[in-house]
Amino acid sequence: MNTPETTPSTLVGAVIASPEDPNRAYRILDTLGSGSFAVVYLAECTQTRRFHALKHLPKKGLSKSQLALQRAEVTFLAKLAGTPGIITLHDAFDTPDALVLVLDLADTDLFDAIAESGGLAHDEDLARDVFGQLARAVAGAHERGIHHRDIKPENALVTYGRDARDVTVQLADFGLATADDWTDEVGTGSIRYMAPECLVGSDLDKSAGVVSPYAAAPNDVWALGVVLVNILTGRNPWAAPSTDDKAF
Repeated sequence: MNTPETTPSTLVGAVIASPEDPNRAYRILDTLGSGSFAVVYLAECTQTRRFHALKHLPKKGLSKSQLALQRAEVTFLAKLAGTPGIITLHDAFDTPDALVLVLDLADTDLFDAIAESGGLAHDEDLARDVFGQLARAVAGAHERGIHHRDIKPENALVTYGRDARDVTVQLADFGLATADDWTDEVGTGSIRYMAPECLVGSDLDKSAGVVSPYAAAPNDVWALGVVLVNILTGRNPWAAPSTDDKAF
């Protein structure tokens, strides 16, 4: 699989603007993180002076199918606008070299929040609130026909209010999402959060070598269950997901 060339440091200090409207411009202030396909920057809108997370997806190295999947994220987030618990897309545009998404800025992600606390079993009310917000966000996406397919603590963003117990959780990163109720795409998502049928397929016709389609929504529900274990214990329920592991 091809992966794009991401160079997080090169854009800091630059201004990225929509070729169609130069007023839709964002000054890159710092690097927040990077993944397989994108770099996320701290950015300031030059018009409103508001801070955002700017997701920069270089086109170089992306196959047509990979780029189409990333473009679909814009469509899905637009469809999910106003859905409680779903990150807000403020702007999106193409530059000659990249696809740019301008999103809500959060304080941290759920992975780091869990790591700092070692799990929330000591505070059941907070654990219930955090998981409830995430579960309602997933339910809202499913009601609108969108399945995330990569639910994990790193893709749940956390913003603090008055104190560490005043938490807002937002589901982010719909780059692998689908509107299909059934899929035969095995291995989509993050392996520690995949349901068994996503990991190995629901059935395999060995004579044809074809994986039978499986329902997309239950894979999200499985991932939510794994995240709940993360929230309560600070760890995954298994060392490595495998059909040989009875716990899995």
